[in-house]
Amino acid sequence: MLPFALWKGGDRKRELKNVQDEINYYDDIKLLGYLLTEENNMKKIFAAMLIVFMAVGSAYAVDISVTGNDKIRGNYYDNISSVDSNSDRGTHMFYDHEIDIDPTINISDATSIYIQMELNDATWTASNQGHTSGDVNDDVRVEYIYANHTFSTGTQFQGGQMPVGQWGYKFGDSEDPGWRLRVNQPLGGGTLIGILQKIVEAQDEGLAPVEGENSESKDADAYLLGWSGKAGDITIQPLIYYVQNGTANTDLGSSDTDNTWVLDMAADGQHGMLGWEAEFIYMTTTMDGTNAVAGNDVDDQNVWGAYAGVNFNLGAVTPGLKIAYGSYSKDDGSFSYGTDYDAGQLMIFDEDVGFGPGVADPTTEDIKGATTVMAYADFNVNDALSFYGGLAYLMSNSSDDGPWKDASAYELDIKGAYKITENVSYHVDCGYASIDWDSDPRDATVTDNPDGITKIQHYLKIEF
Repeated sequence: MLPFALWKGGDRKRELKNVQDEINYYDDIKLLGYLLTEENNMKKIFAAMLIVFMAVGSAYAVDISVTGNDKIRGNYYDNISSVDSNSDRGTHMFYDHEIDIDPTINISDATSIYIQMELNDATWTASNQGHTSGDVNDDVRVEYIYANHTFSTGTQFQGGQMPVGQWGYKFGDSEDPGWRLRVNQPLGGGTLIGILQKIVEAQDEGLAPVEGENSESKDADAYLLGWSGKAGDITIQPLIYYVQNGTANTDLGSSDTDNTWVLDMAADGQHGMLGWEAEFIYMTTTMDGTNAVAGNDVDDQNVWGAYAGVNFNLGAVTPGLKIAYGSYSKDDGSFSYGTDYDAGQLMIFDEDVGFGPGVADPTTEDIKGATTVMAYADFNVNDALSFYGGLAYLMSNSSDDGPWKDASAYELDIKGAYKITENVSYHVDCGYASIDWDSDPRDATVTDNPDGITKIQHYLKIEF
């Protein structure tokens, strides 16, 4: 138990239940000393954060709540990268481990600071034992940290590093950390949302002249205006998203930028046993900044995507159907599903393998310019045991000569979970996928369809 969780008030008195708590306290102090003397900078950051938590918890009457999970997983991959080839790539078995810790500092009913940390997100290897991996992301990573304050008017302000790239139902989404200022204002039976996002500060990143009229034009900024609310039994979430991207223009004498407008409309509803959700996204980009660079002549790009899902709650069994479409043309390119979209818990496509025109490397973990149909069912045997089964069929939307012309694929997933206690569960996930290149080989060296892909995982998950 971390010491800051037991400190209350300004007198730093500690509630000790027994002598063992006192021993644990001194062990915690030793741990901090060890972390601060280690050469690993991320350990020092983590230790500094613990000290801040302890200082805040002891000096002020604040409440610090911590949630998170610990997951140890065994993995079996067979032929996972075979989409490039018709040869069998063999098997790969390994363990990985991830701990998520999400502390919230509740200063008052209106004010809080949220933090999300990821510890030891790594494959078990000799090189990263004892948290000595050369990659700091495999050690301690602060993914999100931002402040919240709600004013007496009901207006909520949020600022800091928070999740970006999300709206609606994960279709077209790719969650990443980003710097944002966000205001949530109750309005019209819902919430009006305004966001300013700093994507690139060009001067500080060496991408712009220090002074001059074109300096600020090399920045990349985003502005979002959305609303989320109810209309009867239907939830509606419209969003307008504008991005001004000056980083595409490497000509320091020009202030032209690439400009993207995104319209996103999401909605869902529940009508008795029938539930549904849908989302439509249209994106248009002017390439003025790209074309300002000598020799470039790139057309403006327009892509769109649509998603719809329906499910029927029949009690113990909930069957459903999900359909997604991403546009494609040779001139405009491909609409991306985003790395968060799973079409109903896909294990292989959009997780380890990409599919569709615009996916240059099949391991880019994305689905682009394709149509996906997924039929699935959730089955709850009892309060502890549950199963999931899903079958997806993917079709390329490209009719152009090339590797993705009329290509198709399917994936079958079966998953099971057993709740051992309220906080501990055991999971087994199995997936199989296959790709059909139709009549055209992917390239001159591949004349047959690749072998099938198998992925099996089992893991113990502890939630707190």
